[in-house]
Amino acid sequence: MVFAATILGVTLFVNRLESDSNHTYPLRLSVSLVAYISIAIMLTLSTLESFFVTPELYFAFLMAMVFSAAAANGLSQNAAFAFVAGFARTEYAPGLMAGESLAGLLPSIIGKCI
Repeated sequence: MVFAATILGVTLFVNRLESDSNHTYPLRLSVSLVAYISIAIMLTLSTLESFFVTPELYFAFLMAMVFSAAAANGLSQNAAFAFVAGFARTEYAPGLMAGESLAGLLPSIIGKCI
């Protein structure tokens, strides 16, 4: 729920923020990449045994990480669609959506088969 609501909110916010979004997609991609790296580092550090927190605090931390990952995902998807829209070919957008779906589906299928 947190992920879906956040990605919807970020997408709507970025779409309303800029009417001509083709010029800022490199910045959005860079911001999302830095966010992904930061989230991965914080999640890795949170698994160290030297940090002891209550389950409630750790759950709040995880929800903040989910929120941050969803925001980064929304930025990168919006930037990818802005990049594709610059080619002025309508068939590229469904291809991009199919590629994202396969990228999300294939690892779980391969994991089940192994």
